[in-house]
Amino acid sequence: MFIEKTLASLATDKIVVISRQQFQEIHEKFGVGCARQFNIIPLGVDLEPFSDWKSRQSILREVLLSDKRLSRGLIKPEAVKNFVEQHTTGKQDFTNQLWTLLMLELWFQRFID
Repeated sequence: MFIEKTLASLATDKIVVISRQQFQEIHEKFGVGCARQFNIIPLGVDLEPFSDWKSRQSILREVLLSDKRLSRGLIKPEAVKNFVEQHTTGKQDFTNQLWTLLMLELWFQRFID
């Protein structure tokens, strides 16, 4: 981390990170740069609004656990069921995985079926 710390103090006035977690790891955990140097620029789609699956459980189950989706053979049905169950009960956060599976299934429904 010597090089990173040196470059942050001598060679740059901005450090770009893509999440608050990355900022915490680089700045707080490893001591690189000072807080005012960091710009947090999130990538892609903000999935935070979709993290509350409790209000969307019926849609999630309807789409991802449908017989048609499960019979496609692309992803093991038990893995999808496990993601949905673990996420909707709050045991694990599978927001990214469920969002990806949901978008894939909706794409199949629109363009393949």
